[in-house]
Amino acid sequence: MTSPMVDLNNALLDQLARLNNPEVKGEDLEAEMMRAHAMTEVSKEIISNGRLVLAAEQHRMNYQGHYKLPKLLETKAEG
Repeated sequence: MTSPMVDLNNALLDQLARLNNPEVKGEDLEAEMMRAHAMTEVSKEIISNGRLVLAAEQHRMNYQGHYKLPKLLETKAEG
């Protein structure tokens, strides 16, 4: 099983390859550009969420047992 960030990176690289394909033109290129824009917006949210999870984990490690994170920010390690 791969990680979501690896999957995201692979999807973005695949999209870049499609955009760089010189055979894609006209309406097909416009469709790829729209898809790339949508992928970029979703990717930003995935990365933002990953940063939040990392910050929550760092906080948990720094305050081991002295502070309970809100349930929304809990990681699997806290179970």
